[in-house]
Amino acid sequence: MVKQKGLVIHPEELTEYWKERFLSTDLNLLGLHPVGGITGGQTVGEAAKWVEDPESERLLKSLADRGVGIEYEIHALSWLLPRELFSKYPEWFRMDQNGERKNDYHFCHSNPLALEYISERAKTAAEIFNPTTKKHHLWLDDTSCDCHCPQCRALEEEGGYTPSDVAMGVGNAILDGIRAFDLKAKQCYLAYGTMYAAPKKVKPKDGIFLEYAPMARETSRTINDPASERNRKTAGYIDELLETFGTGDAEVLDYWFDNSWNSGWKKPVKKMTFYPEVQKADIAFYAGKGFETIVSFACFLGEEYQNLYGETADIQAYADIFRQLLL
Repeated sequence: MVKQKGLVIHPEELTEYWKERFLSTDLNLLGLHPVGGITGGQTVGEAAKWVEDPESERLLKSLADRGVGIEYEIHALSWLLPRELFSKYPEWFRMDQNGERKNDYHFCHSNPLALEYISERAKTAAEIFNPTTKKHHLWLDDTSCDCHCPQCRALEEEGGYTPSDVAMGVGNAILDGIRAFDLKAKQCYLAYGTMYAAPKKVKPKDGIFLEYAPMARETSRTINDPASERNRKTAGYIDELLETFGTGDAEVLDYWFDNSWNSGWKKPVKKMTFYPEVQKADIAFYAGKGFETIVSFACFLGEEYQNLYGETADIQAYADIFRQLLL
């Protein structure tokens, strides 16, 4: 049964305009997503300041008071393990294929002290980004998760570790950290990028839930369209993911309204084409699989979009789909 349905936008996009649009529907979950990419650590810091701003607090409270769940979807690794620690602890950071340590992204995932630091820092993240649902989405960097040091190579070559196992190890460490702040907190496993396949070597701890984000898809076709090789391949991981993580709290984070993606993550924002029949078919498919939360990115669809194109994305029609399907 779908319990939560909603949208995900950038924090700075949440104004009175977006609040009123959201509250005009019966959507009940709003996610806030600082810009990702290689500068993700910086945008997390900016989002931390945004959360503490009185106007942000007012907007969030007015949504929460109306029963809207608030969550934070964050490429957080470079904030959990700040890049400036490199000068003091270079061994905590990834080794490139030339044998040089680099602090550009990711980290040395075989280093237990680095994982311990990430876990401790996750407690601080939970204090700042405290979701009303107790569901945390502290993700890896928006890049690959490779380290070529001898220990990490051995994990991959001898231990059979995949990027999914790397992500699961980090997710378990984050869970330990956020539960030092709140014993009922939960942390997602983000199936995305090179991590669509379920982890095999590293098992999820109790309190880890699935978040499936099919960025590799075509949004003009249904996710299970047999004529779409990209969609068919991406959707092909769903069953094994649900077998590993279960359906409890399982979430879909789709891209039906993601105009930041459509705009190449650059402004001015582009005009977007929407496919409501695809949305309806996809939502029915996901609900049939047992996902309890279904949300879509909706970045770059605020006042700037309306001013440029004289229209707004029809989020009321999107909300109505759930009612039509009796979800």
